[in-house]
Amino acid sequence: MDQKHFENFETLISKWKNTYQWYTCTYLAFKIEGETHLIFCRMILAPYKSNITDSFEFETEHILAGFAQIKIEKDTISSIIKNASDGKVTLPDHIFFLYSDKQNQNRYSSYYSPLHHPALMEGPRQPSIIITGGQKWQLTNKIGRELDMELKAADVPFHDLEDLLMHCGLSGERQMGDLAALEIIARAPTYISNTSKMSRSQAVVECIAAKELDLKSLKIGYKIFHQDRQSERGCEYGDKLEWQSVDDSKNGILKIETGDAPIIQTFLSYQNILLHEMWTKDETKILNSLLAIHETFDADSEILRKILFESTDKYAFEGAVSMLLNLLGFSVSNYGRIPKVQKGPDIIVVTPAGHIGVIECTIGILKEDHKLANLVQRSTVIKEKLDLSGHSYVKIQPILITRLTRNEVAAELKSAGEHNIAVICKEDLEELLNQTGLIPNPEKWLNDSNRFIPNVEGNPLFHEGLQ
Repeated sequence: MDQKHFENFETLISKWKNTYQWYTCTYLAFKIEGETHLIFCRMILAPYKSNITDSFEFETEHILAGFAQIKIEKDTISSIIKNASDGKVTLPDHIFFLYSDKQNQNRYSSYYSPLHHPALMEGPRQPSIIITGGQKWQLTNKIGRELDMELKAADVPFHDLEDLLMHCGLSGERQMGDLAALEIIARAPTYISNTSKMSRSQAVVECIAAKELDLKSLKIGYKIFHQDRQSERGCEYGDKLEWQSVDDSKNGILKIETGDAPIIQTFLSYQNILLHEMWTKDETKILNSLLAIHETFDADSEILRKILFESTDKYAFEGAVSMLLNLLGFSVSNYGRIPKVQKGPDIIVVTPAGHIGVIECTIGILKEDHKLANLVQRSTVIKEKLDLSGHSYVKIQPILITRLTRNEVAAELKSAGEHNIAVICKEDLEELLNQTGLIPNPEKWLNDSNRFIPNVEGNPLFHEGLQ
């Protein structure tokens, strides 16, 4: 394992370490041949006590599972991190070691995410560190069918392992992955509440903060999008907000005059470290007439959002991408849905000035169904045809849009960059969906799309999002 991961994780959260008062530990272990092997464990550091039951334990001949909520003492967090670096979890009644393949000399691997848990790409910041061990099937194969039988015959019965995991507050087996894993997640000590609103030329930004947080180190930055496409930016520090104590937290309110603006973007930080960002729009103002029409049939674009981020139907995803691009002001042709022209790209978008985006869509990896190779070939053919037709001035940008996160396709980004392909990932789609409330500007978006090309000189692999 890379010990630097653990050092970086502890250094980051040390800036608000004193706000953590509780941690929850949820675990699943298998007992085989007199040994207990930890299969999955999630430990969440939190400023507040959860409303879950303090503890639960389930045990059969081969299964040990449960959760516990434990008060954090002075050295608790450092101890948790140190133990995790050894694949160890220590609870008041148990000591576990993460299962590892004994033939694997490296034993464990680690992954550190300073922003979010890999399963999440939005919401308040949640630095996470994940330690992985051996393959779970090596143990489940030894237990076999007895696993389900034991669960159903227990004093507190469960239908299957999935049912038990859900009861313990864990994600399903599929989301847990194939390897034994130990996760440590640190909740943000403050976040922007979804009760924030904007109306009558004023935004009311509400944030929730741990009582121990130093308000002078808390800051809310904002970007106001006015109707003339001009942006107004500023910030206020936490000690300028109106605060009220609520249980074991405090709620702050910042009022911002927004004038004719229909939307505001806010950024919450602590000691200049971004912890949360949020878009808030005035529901009475819609600058984009295309969005106004769309929301006549799809309130708040909820259906579009659901298809973009949840549908497993690749054609539905492709249709939703087409609709999103239309709302952004492009003229859209969806070739992928017409059988006789399916040898063309999934989508072609055209700006009012005639510049072109050649687009392939996938709900999986970039190379799925030869998407990358097809995009290179089809963009080249289109460029050659335009040159021969006297339209060599037309800019053509190949774009690959995936519903996976940038982390999930990281291994393929270099190949895309080598062919000048812009890669739009899940987090970018979320950003684009938020911007449909603004006046459409497809020319600027296509012109700036090179920010999504991996490894282009001057462009970071992980961009900071649309501005």
